Amino acid sequence: MPTGGAAIMREGPNLLKLARKEQCLALGTRLRSKYKITYQFYRVFPNGEVQYLHPKDGVYPEKANPGREGVGLNMRSIGKNVSPIEVKFTGKQSYDL
Repeated sequence: MPTGGAAIMREGPNLLKLARKEQCLALGTRLRSKYKITYQFYRVFPNGEVQYLHPKDGVYPEKANPGREGVGLNMRSIGKNVSPIEVKFTGKQSYDL
């Protein structure tokens, strides 16, 4: 465990409270690579509201989801990228083209 110690996992959902998101990600990486376990991180506020931290939309980043929008996605190969010198004084960024 990231904080030192041991735990016994039951079948079904298990709850582990950790102080930092980095600890959750470290433990999650170990669980997914070694045991193929799916996990979720969420924050529970005092009023009972739940905010999902990872995965935000319920699907892990390495999985394809038809509803997920690509962020900064360019449908071209790296060889088809615009030369930065052609964009230098146009007021646009190379990633906008």
